[in-house]
Amino acid sequence: MNMKEMTTDAGLDRIYFADGTTADTRLNEVQWRSFTFEAGLSYLF
Repeated sequence: MNMKEMTTDAGLDRIYFADGTTADTRLNEVQWRSFTFEAGLSYLF
């Protein structure tokens, strides 16, 4: 099992639009956790 945790403080989020314009919005604190479980199976005959 593999666990990753990423966090950031509040800040600014810049959005890039397809027409080339941008917009700024407030970014709240972010907490992201990822859990991964890997298993493998092989069969030889």
